[in-house]
Amino acid sequence: MKNIFILIFLFLFFSSLSSCIEALDPNCQSLTCNESELQIKFPFSITGLHPIQCIQPGFELFCKKNSTIISFPSFRNLLVKSIAYGARKLDLLDPKSCVHEVFLNLDISLLPFEYYYVTKNYTYWNCSAMLPSPFNQVPCLSRGGYYVYVMEPSLAMPASCVPLKTLPIPFSYTPYASDNSFGLQFTWELPKCRESEGKGGCSHLQSQTGAEERFMNQISYKVFGFGFVGVLAVALIGIKVYQYKAMDKHKEKENQLETEDLLGNFKILNPAKCSDPESIEREAFM
Repeated sequence: MKNIFILIFLFLFFSSLSSCIEALDPNCQSLTCNESELQIKFPFSITGLHPIQCIQPGFELFCKKNSTIISFPSFRNLLVKSIAYGARKLDLLDPKSCVHEVFLNLDISLLPFEYYYVTKNYTYWNCSAMLPSPFNQVPCLSRGGYYVYVMEPSLAMPASCVPLKTLPIPFSYTPYASDNSFGLQFTWELPKCRESEGKGGCSHLQSQTGAEERFMNQISYKVFGFGFVGVLAVALIGIKVYQYKAMDKHKEKENQLETEDLLGNFKILNPAKCSDPESIEREAFM
């Protein structure tokens, strides 16, 4: 019974250890959302599809039908249009077709991204009257008798306008650009990349190190625990084997002593037969 328990323990131990070793594989497979052609790989990951070692905080995406979605803190979801991994460029789409609402409300300081294009300070103005050309109101932000304009801070505005917010954004409003994607391009730098900026930047392999190190820290305790238990199991098995061998030797010695005692008693009871081997053999066959 003890041997059966030991075998079951060893089977479970090596099965768990094997799964840990497989999980240590740093190769993060490129995946897609259903029928989408957009390939998602490190540093990005798809929630529920990529394993833990592929997850970089802030780069998690999720699938909604055939669309790939990114969710920003304190803001609505945006669609992922494309990802250029070599150029580190994330191209997004606003489902509400109001890019300047994204610029106005997105706190980029909370994100692991920066705008891909150079930013410049612009002021959002809320005006109670429509301004003449060359002022261009932002239609998706203008409603109910109020008109929103995005202008340079140094520009003088009429008294009917009050400033809402001044912030760095890639572009001012223009009616000639798409209002669902113009300016919604982002770039990223992982911590390992920042450290190596002065040494010529970093490769994609280097950028993987952060996520891999986090995973290694998480799993190292498990591997150590399995290793310790495994050594302990081997030691216990060795002790058991030694005890079984010692018991066998002890039993063998006891059997030998019992046999000698029987022979001794036989000699005492039959001294004549013991002196004559042939008589012993004849009696054994009778």
